[in-house]
Amino acid sequence: MPDKTLRVGIVVDNPKRDLKGLILVAQKLIDDGYATVFLIPMYYQRTDIQVLNLDVLIINYARKNNKVLIQDYVLMGIKVFVLDTEGGILSTDSTDSPENWAKMFCEDGFPDLISGYFFWGRLTYEAFIEYSGLRQNRLSLTGCPRYDQGHPSWSKILAPKYSNHILINTNFSAVNPLHSSSLEEEKKSFLSVGWPEKYIDQLIQNLLRAQVQLMDDICYVSKMLPCEHFVLRHHPFESNYVYERRFLDHENVFVDGSGDIFDSINGAKCVLHLNCGSSADALISGVPSISLEYLNNRVMSLHTPLPSKISLRAKNRQDVVNLISKIDDLKSSELMEKIYRHYVKDYFYLNDGNASARVCDGLKEILDTIKSDTEELDTPVVAVKRNLMWALREFFHLFSRLAGSRLVAGIRDVLQPSRKAKAFSCVEVQEILSKIEAGKKVVARNFTGGAFDAQFCSIEVCEKQID
Repeated sequence: MPDKTLRVGIVVDNPKRDLKGLILVAQKLIDDGYATVFLIPMYYQRTDIQVLNLDVLIINYARKNNKVLIQDYVLMGIKVFVLDTEGGILSTDSTDSPENWAKMFCEDGFPDLISGYFFWGRLTYEAFIEYSGLRQNRLSLTGCPRYDQGHPSWSKILAPKYSNHILINTNFSAVNPLHSSSLEEEKKSFLSVGWPEKYIDQLIQNLLRAQVQLMDDICYVSKMLPCEHFVLRHHPFESNYVYERRFLDHENVFVDGSGDIFDSINGAKCVLHLNCGSSADALISGVPSISLEYLNNRVMSLHTPLPSKISLRAKNRQDVVNLISKIDDLKSSELMEKIYRHYVKDYFYLNDGNASARVCDGLKEILDTIKSDTEELDTPVVAVKRNLMWALREFFHLFSRLAGSRLVAGIRDVLQPSRKAKAFSCVEVQEILSKIEAGKKVVARNFTGGAFDAQFCSIEVCEKQID
């Protein structure tokens, strides 16, 4: 086992969705006396990782579009692990079906780059054993730490926003993107990770139709149930503009995409959706879901088949009204547990609040199986050469090393405001740490380093020094 000086970085993709679960991982590594942990904003990983001097990096995915970045990390001597942020709601037979996903991982050359992989559920884990090219002792079935907070043992880290409300979760980021300026850009993003163009075109056309129909039907349902309070939570990568404009005159419909999904689900009567993975979040939290199934079709349902299977399926918009009206009679903890075991467990693994602990244990086990590398690729000299090459090649990164990425981040936020959606602060991290266990001397602070001891975007989580 490595000593306490092990330095582990964790890339945070979407703080609204991932931050709490990754903090649970960081807390566990620190409690075990295993490492100091750095939480690294996704947009600033390339800049910060150059100066963090990491031993291990846990990234949020390994696809074609970030392969060069991963190669650079490996050249720096960092052991790279994957804890995928989108590993649960999968397609039946398209690019991100378990089998095709594993085959693409192998074909794209990732087995030579990735030291270990943590899986949400059995189906993807077994597909990677057979098709990925990674040895089985580098694969760990853990579940996703994000879902630990749905278990009663972690209810203390929740911050409920509403009560007795009806939550509407939309899932149209491909046609209503927050971070892309056009559908064409979003299409290019799909293509960059291996989706077939014909499939993307079909999916986009169906999603455009479904989004319009869903908003029409929410207008109808909210008018039919004027005493109910509806909260529309758009996907974290969706723009809120179209929803705020559409529901401006509906007093009982409130658009709010802020915060963590589990905070929004907590206290809800039910969740309305169409092919949205939040139906699994709701099931984990003991809240029933209603799928607007009459808006579905074969293309969309095969793209994300699980949500329909674990939800009450409305036949038309009046049926949505009827199901909401009798939702208390349809709740059954025994039934929901049965649905989880039958449909969800193979994708999400155990619903026991211990995924974060399993990730930590899996990390230790895999590192114990990896012998010290002696190839030139991983020598300090090669890592220094690689860092210098980056700095000479890109002035922006050189400036970051001198001034700190927080200054660069501020400039980028002005030029590209959408980046703020993935920002998080020391205050947020410390608040969550404080809720996890009172009395723990664990602190979050902005990492400092560089030529002038500048502050960086990454947040260091470590045991507090006792004076």
